[in-house]
Amino acid sequence: MNKPVIVVSIFLVALIAIFLWWFISNKNITTEKPIQAQTENSNQPGGLGSEISAKIQNPLGENLPATGNMASVNPLEGAYQNPFQD
Repeated sequence: MNKPVIVVSIFLVALIAIFLWWFISNKNITTEKPIQAQTENSNQPGGLGSEISAKIQNPLGENLPATGNMASVNPLEGAYQNPFQD
């Protein structure tokens, strides 16, 4: 074998080894669970989002507008006649 082929192959093996080492070391860091901060209000149910949600008023309430029965109306009925149908 030529000397340049040996040098390039050693370089590629070293490069692959460095990449694998970096990939495995970063994989272990990202799989750890994040530490959740404990606050003094952590024992209370809800939070700011639940307070805002409770205060929001629905302008329609339970009265939805009548939309009609769209199943009985077919806008394409009679628009196309099949020429092969008897």
